[in-house]
Parts: sequence; C-alpha cells; structure tokens
Amino acid sequence: MEIRKTTKKLAIALIVVVIITSPIIYWMLTPSDYIRAVIVDKTVAKPDYREHLGLIWILNHLKYKNKNNKKNFQEDVNYYGFFPSKETLTYDVLTMPETLPEDTDLIYLTDTYGVYNYDFYTDNVRGERSDIIYGGLEDEEVATIKKSLEENDPLLITEFNSLATPTDEKTSQEMQGLLGIKWTGWIGRFFIDLHRDNEEIPFWMIENWEKQNDAEWEFEGPGIALVHKDDTVLIFREGEEVGPGLISIIFTRQAEERFGVNKISHFYYWFSIIEAPRKNILAEYFFDVTDTGRDLLRQYGLKHYFPAIVQQTYPYRTYYFAGDFVDTNQIPFSYFIAGQPLLKQYFVPDIKGEPSNFFWNVYYPVMKTILDEDVKNYEPN
Repeated sequence: MEIRKTTKKLAIALIVVVIITSPIIYWMLTPSDYIRAVIVDKTVAKPDYREHLGLIWILNHLKYKNKNNKKNFQEDVNYYGFFPSKETLTYDVLTMPETLPEDTDLIYLTDTYGVYNYDFYTDNVRGERSDIIYGGLEDEEVATIKKSLEENDPLLITEFNSLATPTDEKTSQEMQGLLGIKWTGWIGRFFIDLHRDNEEIPFWMIENWEKQNDAEWEFEGPGIALVHKDDTVLIFREGEEVGPGLISIIFTRQAEERFGVNKISHFYYWFSIIEAPRKNILAEYFFDVTDTGRDLLRQYGLKHYFPAIVQQTYPYRTYYFAGDFVDTNQIPFSYFIAGQPLLKQYFVPDIKGEPSNFFWNVYYPVMKTILDEDVKNYEPN
C-alpha cells in the first residue's frame, strides 16, 4: 500500500513537472532565425532601456538571433545611441556607422528624443526642460538609412519620437519623405489625471497653457493634452471636450485580419499627429470628441481622427508608428517560455493610463506579423 502511494505521488509530481516545463522545452525546440537588426535608441537616460526593451524581448521570444554572433539580442548592448553607466554618472555614445552592412534586415528607430541634463543627472520626474546632452536625428544618419534602403532593401520601422524636437526641421522633413508621411507639428498624450500635482505632467506644459490662456491650470481627472512645436497647448477633458472613449486606435478591416488584433484598442501614451496617403494607413487614432472638443480641434485645423500606423511599400519598405508603442517597463524576464503573449493578452487588464494591455494586444501581434512577413519571409520582387 505504501509503495502504491509513493508511486502515485511520484507520478503526480512528474506530471506537474512536465506541465510546468513543457512551454520552456517547446520554446527551446523551436528553430531560430538569424537577422541583422540596426536598433537606434537615443533616449536611455537611465539603464532601464524601456524605449527598446520590449522590442528586444519580442525578438528573443520569437527566436530571432543576432546574425553576426548567433546569440540572443541584449537590451544593454545591441543598439546605437546613449549608454548610461550603472554605477557612476558617466555615459558612452555609440553612433550609427556611415555605411550599414549589406545584409541588414531591419532598421528600427525606437526613440531619438535624447537625454537631457536634468534627466541624466537628477530624478527629473516633472520633465523640466534643460540643456541636451545627446539626441535628435542627424542628417548623416538619414543619409545612411536612405543609402541602405536604396542599395540593400531592409525594412525600416520608425516610431515616436523620431521626427520632433530636437531633430531639426530639415532633417525631420527628409525622414518624413523616406516614410511617406507628413508631421503636422502636433504631439499629444493621455493623462490619467490632469491635476497639476500629477508628476507625469511636465511643468513646461502647465506654464505654457497658463501663459497662453492667462488663467490658472485647474484641470482634474482623465484627459488628453495636445502640444504644437510652437508650444501651443490644448486640453481635452473627459466629460467636457472628450467622452469616455478618450483616444483609441481603430484598425482597417484588412489590417485587423492580417495582424489578428481587435478592431478597436485604447492608447494611453505619447503620440504624434501626422498625415499620410489613405491607401497606406493601417490604423487610425480616434478622439471620442464632444461638440466642444470638435470645435476646438477645428480652430487649429485638426480632425478627430489621424493615422496611427502607416505602411509604405514603394519606393522603400517602411512602417511608421505614430506613438510610443514599444515604451513599457513591464516586460517579463522569461522570454524563453512559449505561450506567454497569449496569456498576457487574456489576463492583462485594460486600465486607463497603463500601456501594458496595448503592448500585448496590439504592439506584440503587429510586430510578430511584420517580422514574419517583412523580415523572415520577405522575398524581393
């Protein structure tokens, strides 16, 4: 009897071990693909790498390995840009080479906003403006990217913020030309609470609005702020200028089926307002505006909908994500467990102001499809 009980316990324990380890074993048995990815991130003020950490996780989880060394991608190594020291307030800068390798498969500009004195040397939680240390796209970098696109046909993905300040106007327009888009000069962001004590709201935003309106900033509750490159600030409050839908991303029917995403998803972070040919738009932002909000937009020549994801196939293969899509700090360490994204899609809730649901239900399936169709299985015509 005791032997039977022991055998039964061992059998149960074995089953449990198999259940726990099978996703890891399955992932390990999946074959790897090798790509050369040129990743640019100039906005790494602290060594959390949040502007490209999610991209690195996806590459590793989908078993894309570095073509040049056959190893997994590393968030603290495999990018060009700003490298802060973990121990001391020192840094290194690794610039993009003048000529990219002929076998480059992917160029991804995650963020070129840069690093500023207050961000690097202090805990600048309120986003006070200070002198720039490093950042912005350079003419030479755009020339390098263009040359690579023309000669070697890699895929170019660019997302916010790689067109606005501190990139100069000429360089920005050249980059917009490569992407087949036009930036209107406006950016925006959702805030869970517009109260002036919310540390997410930059002081400069409050100061500029008060100066422009000769009034005190007395907003509260959820809302959206739009900021023009000339520092004009517009505020859209939930229940006043926008309804409960706030800001969403709506996919076209074809894109919804292609990427396997929900037609409508909420977006809660920084975005840019751009224009693009209708045929190239895969998804659009949609403001749930009231009549008051619609009138305010019209005063500045803006619509309540504008492109969120733009794909161009000629003359270059490009995507532009008009938002901080990859930016999140809630990325699991264990990329080597199969099925994690599916669990995240089901169990990470859609909470106002929290980007995790968007990352797993929009960014991940979009990137998975793009990597599969436009990188791994891409065949030139």
